[in-house]
Amino acid sequence: MNEQPSGNERSSHWDSSYEDGGDRVSWSQDEAGVSKELIDDLGLAQDAPVIDVGGGASPLTGQLVADGFTDLTVLDVSGVALDKARKAMPDGADRVTWVKADLLEWNPTGSYLLWHDRAVLHFLNSREDQEAYADLVRSVVRPGGHAVIGTFSLEGPARCSGLPVTRYGRDELTELLGDVFEVVGDRSESHITPGGKTQEFTWIVARHM
Repeated sequence: MNEQPSGNERSSHWDSSYEDGGDRVSWSQDEAGVSKELIDDLGLAQDAPVIDVGGGASPLTGQLVADGFTDLTVLDVSGVALDKARKAMPDGADRVTWVKADLLEWNPTGSYLLWHDRAVLHFLNSREDQEAYADLVRSVVRPGGHAVIGTFSLEGPARCSGLPVTRYGRDELTELLGDVFEVVGDRSESHITPGGKTQEFTWIVARHM
């Protein structure tokens, strides 16, 4: 696998990761603890449009459905991950818009009051891809909306799932999003993988001004 997969290569890589890792890949969570806490703190209305990028096989969407959210979109490059997510929530999957797409090739048709990303951004290692990501966040998050983003921290792993990552602190994430976003919260997280290893995360909550 190329160190910098793109397009169909990204889809194939992540499909293989989910197939080989089953339900216990390194980023697996039984509950989306930090994500859910940060989202709860925003006090969003249940009809607020929310997108979870890279959210395939994450428990977050199921938790938000259980809370009564009605306008949820999950985007993932892996069809395998999305299938796992749908099967994990048989009572609420039909209330979610499931989008199989490469984030950097996606053409959004709507806008959102919440953008959630746990562990997508840090796999984008070229400055071009990072700027494309930031441009996308700026374009689809409504003024007054928020981005909740979690990446490996500066003390986190240098690689994950066989790929290099770019690590971030609060300052680096703030700089990437630019002046139109105000960082209104941050958090550190020590995620314990199913294999017992620790992955250090940096989280920010940023408001689109």
